[in-house]
Amino acid sequence: MFKTSDTMLGVTVHLKLKGADLAWYNAKTTFPKSVDELLGEMKAVFASGDNKLERRRKFEKRCWVPEESFANYFNEKCILGNDLNLSDEELADYLMEGIPDRQLQNQARLQNFTSANEVVKAFRSITLPERPTERPHTSQRMRCYNCNCSGHYAKECRKAKREPGSCFACEAKGYYATECKEYKKTKNNFNV
Repeated sequence: MFKTSDTMLGVTVHLKLKGADLAWYNAKTTFPKSVDELLGEMKAVFASGDNKLERRRKFEKRCWVPEESFANYFNEKCILGNDLNLSDEELADYLMEGIPDRQLQNQARLQNFTSANEVVKAFRSITLPERPTERPHTSQRMRCYNCNCSGHYAKECRKAKREPGSCFACEAKGYYATECKEYKKTKNNFNV
């Protein structure tokens, strides 16, 4: 349209390069004769080697995560699904599928959104609930299945191995520590 030469287009492409692209371009010892050759070389070096199936799997696997805005999730999902030729309604379904909270996902499905923009408008101000942090294993929570004492596990137990289903106090079969006569004599040797 502007009838510019290949040299001017090459300079324009060079001025638009950033980061690794610019470093690659500056490290070249010979430059291509045309812009088409330059773009072909860049595509060979920087294009993703994923086939369409792998790109679809990445797209489907991408979910909305806590501490991320829904708009950011939407943008990244759109970038991943750019060349998958999805309709707007399909994209809306995939956006709802990527919501990890079941209650929010069900509420979105009840709204019967027909476009991705409707989903984004609805979830613009919503944040995901924080995932509950796992409580660290403390010696109080650790319980030995061999001697029923707290503070260690059965693999670290120093007492002789007890048969499953036997009494923790006297190791006899047929009853448990609450019914044991030994238990009532020596209360502080073990925990029940």
